[in-house]
Amino acid sequence: MPKEWLKLYETAKNNLTTNELSSFVTCGNYSCVIETNNKKIYNGIDIKTNSKLESKAEDIAIINMINNKETTVKRIILINELEEIIMPNKESLINLLALSYDNLNTEIIINENEIKKLSELLPDWWGTYKPIKK
Repeated sequence: MPKEWLKLYETAKNNLTTNELSSFVTCGNYSCVIETNNKKIYNGIDIKTNSKLESKAEDIAIINMINNKETTVKRIILINELEEIIMPNKESLINLLALSYDNLNTEIIINENEIKKLSELLPDWWGTYKPIKK
């Protein structure tokens, strides 16, 4: 894994905290870390439940970033409870594109040896055909 990703991986690993909060809610099986273009780090863990409270780790990381008035992402990593790097959810990646066209340059680590830009993963995103509002 390239060294610039090691800090993000370690942060994600440290955030894995599988917890059963109740008979109906568990969390912390997945951990996502986002590094913004401003070099700030935001993270999120998943929430699993049978209600609307359920959320993906990458969505929570994105929400944390938005709460801090950031919209452009440099790198994103997602790991599972086995500490394996996995691909973020497609809908979450689409949300990043909706936040900023600059996120086409976001790097996503797919596995220890493969990094792709968001523009490669979603080359035909429908939003690229809409006029940009400034």
